[in-house]
Amino acid sequence: MKDTYTYNRLGYSRLSDESDEIRAYKRVLKRRGVDVPCEKCKGLGTFGYGSGSTYHGGMGVASIKFDVCNQCWGTGDKNKIGTNIKELETAQHQWEKEECVRYLSYSLGVTLPSMTKAIGELADFAEKQSRKRKLDFFKSNNWYSLSKILRGLIE
Repeated sequence: MKDTYTYNRLGYSRLSDESDEIRAYKRVLKRRGVDVPCEKCKGLGTFGYGSGSTYHGGMGVASIKFDVCNQCWGTGDKNKIGTNIKELETAQHQWEKEECVRYLSYSLGVTLPSMTKAIGELADFAEKQSRKRKLDFFKSNNWYSLSKILRGLIE
């Protein structure tokens, strides 16, 4: 095929079957080692989520937020799935809860079963305190939050 040239506002450029954007996209995929591009992120490993909550599912903002693709988990390849960050974060939070209770029981010199019972009683007390009528909103909310946190440690 003979190269043909066209004139645009930047000067002469060569025309071919593929556009410059497609060739650049293929180079990026090749450099990243992507064989079969992920359907969601098109092989780039990141995705623009419609709200700021991304894949975490928490409270978001009304803007587009770029984060790791939740189908390929950042590899960009459909067949090479990366580490699932959701599962990793869940395991980390569970480990932190267990370590908090274990450290508290170790510091107080009590056994783990008796510590979980004591934390449950403390959570009950905090919840009871949150329902007192003479407390202002913020103190009541603090007591309630404390009871939720303590219950989360022993669940």
